[in-house]
Amino acid sequence: MFKKLCNARLLLYPVLLFPVTLYAQASDNTCYLEFVKADCWNNYKVELNLIDALTLKEQQHFNVSMNTQSMKVPFTCSANQQIAFQASFSPTIWENQIDTWYQGSKIYNVPSNIDEDQNIWTVNVCFSTDFTGVPLPPDSSRGSCLC
Repeated sequence: MFKKLCNARLLLYPVLLFPVTLYAQASDNTCYLEFVKADCWNNYKVELNLIDALTLKEQQHFNVSMNTQSMKVPFTCSANQQIAFQASFSPTIWENQIDTWYQGSKIYNVPSNIDEDQNIWTVNVCFSTDFTGVPLPPDSSRGSCLC
C-alpha cells in the first residue's frame, strides 16, 4: 500500500508544477535600459548595476566605455518589479574614490500591465544626474554635465 501511495505522489508532482512554470514564463518581460552619459563624463568609463530594489540583489551589470555616450540594452523584468541602479566611474578623480558606488536617486516601478503585444518597458537613466553624491569631473567646464 505504501508503495502505491508513493507512486501516486510522484505522478501528481508534474501536474502541480506545470501551471507554476507557465506563470513564471508569462511574468517575464523584455525591458530596456536607455543609458546616457552627460558630455562631461565622455572621458570616463561607467559601470552600472541594475538591482532589484526589494531583494537588493544585482540583476545585471553593464559597462559603458570611454567615448560611448549612450546605449540601449535589454534586460528581463517582471510586472510590478521595483528597479534601482548603482554606478561607479573610472578613472577616479580622487584616490579615496576607488571602488566607490553611487546610488541612483530613483526607484523605477515596472507597470503592472505591460502591453502584451509589445511586451516591453523602457527606463531612462542619466549619469550623473540620476545618481546621488557624484562629484563633477575636473574638466566639467568643457562640456555640459546635464543629460
